Amino acid sequence: MKINTYILGLLAVAGLFSFQSCDDESYDVVGNPDNLIYFPPKGQFNNTSAAVETFTVVSTPVGYFGDEVYAKFGVSATRPMDGSATVTAVIDNGLVEAFNTENGTEYKTTSVAVLQRASVSVGNGSYLSSDSIEVVIPEEKYSGMAEKGAYLIPVRLESTTKGKVTVTKNLAYVVVNLEERLIKEDAGSDDIKGAKVSDRSAWTATTTDSSVDANSIARIFDGNTGSGASFSNEENPTFTLDMNATNNVTALYFKNSSSSWGSYYNFSRIGVELSTDGNNWTDAGAAAPVVENNTDQYIILYGAVPARYVRLSLQWSNGSGSWGGYYRTFNELDVYAE
Repeated sequence: MKINTYILGLLAVAGLFSFQSCDDESYDVVGNPDNLIYFPPKGQFNNTSAAVETFTVVSTPVGYFGDEVYAKFGVSATRPMDGSATVTAVIDNGLVEAFNTENGTEYKTTSVAVLQRASVSVGNGSYLSSDSIEVVIPEEKYSGMAEKGAYLIPVRLESTTKGKVTVTKNLAYVVVNLEERLIKEDAGSDDIKGAKVSDRSAWTATTTDSSVDANSIARIFDGNTGSGASFSNEENPTFTLDMNATNNVTALYFKNSSSSWGSYYNFSRIGVELSTDGNNWTDAGAAAPVVENNTDQYIILYGAVPARYVRLSLQWSNGSGSWGGYYRTFNELDVYAE
């Protein structure tokens, strides 16, 4: 009985000290007495949950397209605030080099990003900020990202008037992927700007496929979708159109033939180049044209490009059946312009 009484006494003393400790200070779930201010995660970055937003901007010869770079990051506290707090953030490009070294990445830095909102408030009794840190790149500043690639914009929590900024979740990231291209992939007829060039009477064309003669090639822009030029099995022939006038080209339309057994020999990929003089060419890139109604295909450009000449590098799909060469028929080409 004496031993049990002694043990109970020790437990009572320990409980008293424990009660006093909790009364003197408040602790969060990891035993930290500070109310920590941090960026809550909102995505995956470098295989880790993080406060991150990612954007894609497309650079073309006629301007910039794609996402508007406008990121918003809320701020959180580990416990309800005892009074209102003002939390301030800064863009810290000096962190990019260290991030690349640590993670084996090659992010670029840019000075064109700005904090549209650098400070937020966490109200009394609240865990969350009532507004967000806002990071933007004004569209007129996109040209400041001179090289294509991935740009990293680190945003660091710098100060708070109450609580304490955590050292482990004090960063948010804006990632901007800058791409150079002109073809708008996965875009179809609903995305076309402008109208078909109505007068095709002066159009001429040539091809590297020697099996296609001048009379056959003229059928590609005669307005009759039931006729066209039959190409051989030559892989990747080049087709060059001369419109004999400069148009602000926005899209291309292609129609191929199909067999009575439902085998469609569409283009699997087309490389597009544009020129005003036939000597200097703008490489728009290559893409798989969007297919509609089985044999209608479209290539849509992000913006209008002045061109008299259109040079196409053609790749057909394999189709099916034993008469593949016979069904490689290019029936119709239209050009849309503004």
